[in-house]
Amino acid sequence: MAFFNKISNFAQKTKEAAQARSILAKDKRLDTSVSLAIVPEHARLDLITTFGLPSKVVTMAFDPVLGLLVTASQDQDRLVLCFFGKGFTSNIVLTGVQRIKYVHFKTGFPCLVLIDASNVVYMIDLRQRKVQHMLKTQGIITSCSYCTGTDWLFLGMADGYIDVLDTRLGKLSPYSIPDLLQPPQDQSNQPPDQPTKERHLVVALETHPNNVNWLLVAYDRSVLLWDIREQQIHEEYTLPSSTANFTSLAWHPRGDAFVAGDDLGLVHVWSLSSPHRPVLSRPVFPSIDPTSSSPIEPVYKLAWFLQSAESSLSCLVVAGGTAVQEMHGLHLIDLDDLADARKQSMLPFASDVADFTILWSDAYARHSPIGVVILGTNGTLASHRLEPGYPLFTLPPALSLLNPLMANMCFLPMMHPPLYQALTTVTEKDRQLLHLPLTGGSVSGHHVYKVPSNDLLMTLHVGEIIQFWDASYTALRPLPQLTVRCHDDLQDPNLFVCTIDLNATTGLLAIGFSDGTVLVYDFVHPTPAPTLPPRPQPADGTPLPPDIGSQFIAQCDDTINELQDILDDMDHASLQEEELSPAPSPHQPEQQPDRNHDHNAMPPPAVTSTNPFETHSPTAAATPSPQGSAMSHPLPASERQSTSTNPFDSNETCSAATGASDQASSVSPAPVPITHDMDPAELADSPAYSKHSLEANMTALKRSDKTFGFVPDLSIKLDGAINLMASTGNDVLACVTNFHDVCILQLTLQKTLAHLHVRDFPGLEIASHEKSDSNDLAVPVITCLYFANTYAHRNYTHTSSQLLIGLENGQLYQVDMGSMQASLLSTLATEVKDVHCVDLSGRPQQCPATASAPPPASIAPTTAGDLQQQHQQPASKHERSKSFIRRKSLKKKSATDSPADQPDGQQDEAWNALSRTSTTTTTSSAGSHGSAEKRAKHDYQPQDQPHLILTCSATTVACTLAGYCTKLFDWDLHEPDVTILRMAPIHIDGVFVRLGILWAIAFTVIASIGTHL
Repeated sequence: MAFFNKISNFAQKTKEAAQARSILAKDKRLDTSVSLAIVPEHARLDLITTFGLPSKVVTMAFDPVLGLLVTASQDQDRLVLCFFGKGFTSNIVLTGVQRIKYVHFKTGFPCLVLIDASNVVYMIDLRQRKVQHMLKTQGIITSCSYCTGTDWLFLGMADGYIDVLDTRLGKLSPYSIPDLLQPPQDQSNQPPDQPTKERHLVVALETHPNNVNWLLVAYDRSVLLWDIREQQIHEEYTLPSSTANFTSLAWHPRGDAFVAGDDLGLVHVWSLSSPHRPVLSRPVFPSIDPTSSSPIEPVYKLAWFLQSAESSLSCLVVAGGTAVQEMHGLHLIDLDDLADARKQSMLPFASDVADFTILWSDAYARHSPIGVVILGTNGTLASHRLEPGYPLFTLPPALSLLNPLMANMCFLPMMHPPLYQALTTVTEKDRQLLHLPLTGGSVSGHHVYKVPSNDLLMTLHVGEIIQFWDASYTALRPLPQLTVRCHDDLQDPNLFVCTIDLNATTGLLAIGFSDGTVLVYDFVHPTPAPTLPPRPQPADGTPLPPDIGSQFIAQCDDTINELQDILDDMDHASLQEEELSPAPSPHQPEQQPDRNHDHNAMPPPAVTSTNPFETHSPTAAATPSPQGSAMSHPLPASERQSTSTNPFDSNETCSAATGASDQASSVSPAPVPITHDMDPAELADSPAYSKHSLEANMTALKRSDKTFGFVPDLSIKLDGAINLMASTGNDVLACVTNFHDVCILQLTLQKTLAHLHVRDFPGLEIASHEKSDSNDLAVPVITCLYFANTYAHRNYTHTSSQLLIGLENGQLYQVDMGSMQASLLSTLATEVKDVHCVDLSGRPQQCPATASAPPPASIAPTTAGDLQQQHQQPASKHERSKSFIRRKSLKKKSATDSPADQPDGQQDEAWNALSRTSTTTTTSSAGSHGSAEKRAKHDYQPQDQPHLILTCSATTVACTLAGYCTKLFDWDLHEPDVTILRMAPIHIDGVFVRLGILWAIAFTVIASIGTHL
């Protein structure tokens, strides 16, 4: 049997090759490469920027003189230092470096000092971007402190000694400080490397803010003030009755006091004038329950600053010391006097605080700081201003992707210009954003700030938060007003996002979740406020009277808003009553409300079909309807086509090698389309029927009062998790569930247009389960979904809306949205990764952003009849209704006539609205003589506008001629370590080509349209 299968597959491939050669011989346009019109120098691929960080941030530092912030990200033995300045990001990569413990700027100098876990000190020259000095210390470094304005870095060791590093020479100074807790005779007679007596761990070091000769040294049980010039202990500070160990130190900004934290969660403030006992000892954040035995965090880090240079009010910043386990963040204690804590507040954070850095406004004065940057144990960062309310700073994009952590992303290139301009509109709130004040660094003259392309980036973050970025800027411009927080509109906070779709014509955002819920967000375009001329000032200087007109307009706006709320409540109540009321009989027609009623147009008659993709015969389509139906007034080409993006694919893919299937299976009878008003008896007999629910439960959501951005509009509930989504037109959405169902929805009318099941596709290759006692078959998973305006199967004359469905077994199906017939288009060896439909000029056949682009000179122009037909198309743009009542329950009028018996003009109001989402047919001269339906595949007649369907698997790119379903060529990737992930349209010199992004070695390749890639 296997031998005969091989022979059959070989015969099928031979037949396909013969058909392809016959077609290419008759139409030389299909053998022309688009790359011939591209200048090779303009097609070079250069790295412009890198978004995000390569790994988790472990530590950070800030230099107020250089105005730079640095973060250290580490992955095994690879260290990446990211420097953030004014509008730029620069990276330095080091290999063979252990985990970083400490990082310090040499203030005012292009030098960075690193200390790793193996106690190796690295000094990096930032100008040359390389390691200048490397020093291996003899002991274990447990603390360090840099003396601002000098070359000295003090290193506290585990044996109690303190070494001094000369950062200018890159070596240790001959001067060192011995273990200060040992007797003087032991300090002078015993070398530090002789382990005969007990050593004391140096836990913290702090240089005096005003006196460079004073160094504060903290051991386990005592703190000593060391005089460097006199080489003697100035004072010792201890807690005689306490068993706590010191953990951290901080000087008062004026240098007359210091604070020490311990491992019991207490802070102790000493004044230099009273060294015998602390003037203040208090817990940072004790437990509310005094009988609680929960452990208390040690005090990890301290910082102390003045509110202003002249003020006596100071603030103590504490990390740690919390007795409540669920609370995370920094504690800020306001001190009016050293012994008086006036107020305490908390700056919350999402996780445990690993480190924080004060953004000092002056490197030599500890007052009026700019803010604070907090680093969490999970690698997230946040920055706040240290003022009432603690407003957030907008971090650089690479750091903003970390808070909350990014889970997935999608890059949307070459968006439709009107939608791109609307999404990236600069509003007044954008101008009020508080960006992190990083003023340092400079860029070279060839630095690229903005790319001339309409690119957008969507990122999915932990907590089901979706953020948007303008990716045409190399540093990523944030679009915070477009941020969507899905949990605010969900009843179950445990749901997670599976897939997202952004309609590139209307900006409608659909988000699919793990329980079958789909949230639809409407995009509210920015409305510029009208500018009124200034009122004339009186000559005598008297004050102007109040503007009565403005007050009246404001009162009218308030009244309108109240009426809108009342109407929304009434609409919501009517929807609830209708859901509870029994369904009306199909033989009792009801009056249907019209949201888009035109008083100047004649109301169209009612028909039974509500399918917006239903096509008619060429004769009927070319004849104008006397009743003025929607199909007789086609939309412009730029409005008929739309782009769908599917960024977050959660399918668990697996490859299944399959042979080439018989092309005759694609003409077998297709399943009966399931419509919203189908009779239950017909539904049971329908081949597309499954045991799962076919109806989508749609509920209108209460719209927010946002004036710009995405607002919740509709909630849809389907049976099964949402794996894929794709949109077309203005408001048509196709959803794929994990039960292998494809549900096509009309969002404006809240209707289910069709319901398809993969099991009923003709010629489907299904693998049986391994268990012998089970009769279930493993239906292939849908891996790709794509709407296109192209030729239906065996239709060579007219283009219409088609849905391309790729499966994990390598089969690609084409579903005609007018008849809902599924046809097998092609078969690959492994799962279908991506699919696109283009014409001979490389233009995508569904992207409105490229519909008006001029064809290249190498492509034959269209006929005069086609140009005249395009010229007669109206230029009006269909927009969704913006009335007060957003959603009405539209009940469909019953009719006994079948769609085939109805003429073109017999369209009801529902069809009039739905047909706007369908594309207008385009007539080709290939079908002017004879019946196209009876033409065999190999009998090719050249078309005026051939379309190519490009399909890619992990290692193969195939090109199929639309309408004829003939594979012209395929190209195999002969790289064992490289797999194809996606294809995306790009254009070079006005010529459209395809860009395949390959994984595993960061390799990219440009594939031209033709027989040779």
